[in-house]
Amino acid sequence: MMRGWNPESHRQFLTDFYTGQALGSFAEGESDPESGRCYGTLASWAGCGRAMDHHEPYELENSCRRVLLLQGLSLAMRGMPLLSDGDELGALNDVSFRLDPDKEQDRRWLQRPVYIEEKAQQRFQLLSLEYRIFQSLKAMLQVRSDYPDWNCGQEQILDTGNDALLVWSRSCKKQRLLFLFNFTESPQYCPLTSLFNKEEQARELLTGRRISGSQETLDLKAYEFLWLIVEAGVD
Repeated sequence: MMRGWNPESHRQFLTDFYTGQALGSFAEGESDPESGRCYGTLASWAGCGRAMDHHEPYELENSCRRVLLLQGLSLAMRGMPLLSDGDELGALNDVSFRLDPDKEQDRRWLQRPVYIEEKAQQRFQLLSLEYRIFQSLKAMLQVRSDYPDWNCGQEQILDTGNDALLVWSRSCKKQRLLFLFNFTESPQYCPLTSLFNKEEQARELLTGRRISGSQETLDLKAYEFLWLIVEAGVD
């Protein structure tokens, strides 16, 4: 039986993956043998720490894209999004808790990084990881606040014929939003006929990019996500 089909085996796989023990894992984290829970920051689970330690620019780019993908997924959903302290800066696991006798047995402190002003200031440095994550998160939060009906409407998972993509729509009054997520490090293609008709067009809410319904496919880069609003076609 495949591990993913058995709840206990699947949970063990997740533990192995997010503690970096599974083959092909990019994650860094720790687990509690008693509870079975895994601990770690989003950036460390996404592979940022490992990529930095091994000086791998390609992997660091992918890990940053994973962070933004998951933040984009969380913020696309209805309700109140959850951000952990340090997520806005791409904070890595903080092992300094082991130096404190009152905390050393509690692995939750691994994902509660100590505030470091120097790292926080990196969010203003144009080429830094902190800048990219912080500015992207700000843009996503701004889009949510610009649309008061963000949480309203009927949702529907859309079948694009591509299992690498998660796509769903949310319709409210005259507003129709589309959310597309590529969960792989390879480019993926989505047929536009599965999203809207040729007389319509869509606008990407984070970049302003416009997509015509007359296109046959929509290309998504590695770990790319799109927030679209469908609009009537323009003559």
